[in-house]
Amino acid sequence: MKEYKRRTAIIESLCAGRISRNIIMFFEYSKSTTYDVAKRYAASKERFEEGSPAKKKHAKEKTTRTPEFVQRIQEFILEETSIRKLTF
Repeated sequence: MKEYKRRTAIIESLCAGRISRNIIMFFEYSKSTTYDVAKRYAASKERFEEGSPAKKKHAKEKTTRTPEFVQRIQEFILEETSIRKLTF
């Protein structure tokens, strides 16, 4: 489970636009782990983008990150409450 959380944190950071070096410094993970996860993620991302063009892409409405929304999320993280209790 620990390794899964590590991989998840690295991938989320990559999605947020962070570079591997910053991820290594922030989380204090080993270079080999971080670069390996980043390499595999990039390869899977390329395969996904090259995937079948027959699939329809549905437009999803993006959530606007208003200050109120960010504040509620920060409070949620700090409180560690159940996701069921959080109503948007």
